[in-house]
Amino acid sequence: MELLANLPACVFRERRAQVAVFILVGVLLASSILLYFFVFSSRSPSVAQVACLKDSDCVPAVCCHASECVPKSRAPDCSGVVCTAAIIPGTIDEGQCKCKQNKCVLEIRR
Repeated sequence: MELLANLPACVFRERRAQVAVFILVGVLLASSILLYFFVFSSRSPSVAQVACLKDSDCVPAVCCHASECVPKSRAPDCSGVVCTAAIIPGTIDEGQCKCKQNKCVLEIRR
């Protein structure tokens, strides 16, 4: 404790100034990050995030009795595939692929 008493007051002021600058930089950095995510999360989806624009952009994810839909670019190759005539609940057998909020979804008819 005696060592601290012998230090000049300017050392403590300098240290306090460094801590204040460090805190200020941290607050500015955190604010910038939050602002960045706020601005970019409220934008409309980019082309890479858009799976579809209309219902015809969506197709069943698998050839038979699909329970999900995907963009046409990810459509399975169903050439030569023969499906059963069974109607399986919760699948494309009871619904159709739709484009909802730029995502392909299976919509079951009620």
